[in-house]
Amino acid sequence: MTKLAFFGEGLLTMNGENWAKHHQIMEHAFHLEALKQVVKLMASHVANELKSIFHIISLWHMQLRKEIKARGWGKLGGNYIL
Repeated sequence: MTKLAFFGEGLLTMNGENWAKHHQIMEHAFHLEALKQVVKLMASHVANELKSIFHIISLWHMQLRKEIKARGWGKLGGNYIL
């Protein structure tokens, strides 16, 4: 397999005028200020997803505690399970 076949036709495999044209187009997307905005947006979305996950885990934990209490499994050898 050749380098071109493996990587396709992108900046990595281009050269000359074609490379310069595509590099100029892509350069704006990777400007430091643009990347800072993307990172802030991603961090916000990750934080929201983590809040959702922790909320679901909390609900699951409360349900599990209720189930253990209802079945009388709250004590095991004198120590509480949860």
